[in-house]
Amino acid sequence: DLAEALALAHDLGHTPFGHAGEDALAEAMAEYGGFDHNTQTLRILTQLEKRYADFDGLNLTWETLEGTVKHNGPLLPAKKGLPLAIEGYDELHDLELATYPGPEAQVAAIADDIAYNNHDVDDGLRAGLFSVGNLAEVALVGPVFAEVREAYPNLDHGRLVHEAVRRMIGVMIGDILTESRSRLDAAACGSAAEVRAIDWPVIAFSNAMAANDRNLKEFLQKQYQLFLSAQPRHFLAQKTALKALPTKLRPAIKTHLPKEK
Repeated sequence: DLAEALALAHDLGHTPFGHAGEDALAEAMAEYGGFDHNTQTLRILTQLEKRYADFDGLNLTWETLEGTVKHNGPLLPAKKGLPLAIEGYDELHDLELATYPGPEAQVAAIADDIAYNNHDVDDGLRAGLFSVGNLAEVALVGPVFAEVREAYPNLDHGRLVHEAVRRMIGVMIGDILTESRSRLDAAACGSAAEVRAIDWPVIAFSNAMAANDRNLKEFLQKQYQLFLSAQPRHFLAQKTALKALPTKLRPAIKTHLPKEK
């Protein structure tokens, strides 16, 4: 139940228009500490939801909030300081920001990584950002597409993509299971608290799969940037519209921001 709650909750703070939306809001909200989707998630869960008579927020457990805030790993030491909302909440309820989260949050985070990459491949192909041929040299992805094509030479494009994505997800999950079993055996942890006490994640890709993951992210980022460079007017208009929104809402937004010390 905790892993499911974390998987459902941890991205609630994402903006419309993905990273372009977050970048625009961060710039527009710079004088109020910027915008960060992880911080916004915490605000939603602890302040912005208005459901109950005696308090704001959803009254979630410590483990849910800790895992949501730290699902990508420790937040301390922080190079640029902590976001004010996270710092303020941590002062009231210590989230142990210098440690890794519990195992359920680690599962949710790496599952998100798998979904993110594979859906980006699917979306990129459907949107025409790149072709199956462009994926041939991408580690893991190219061989899986070649494997499906060899097994099913007459498969139509849509089924080819879905089958390849399905297999990539399976390969990544299998790698995580093998690597995580090894890490859990080495750590010999008997509780979630002991998992938090060690300084490395117990749920992870192997080194080889982590390299494949980075390679795929680099490919996708490159293709996305090429797409943006070919669509300057559209994204300039989108960014301008997003920047205008916080200006109208700043009085209301400011009431939800913790005061600077």
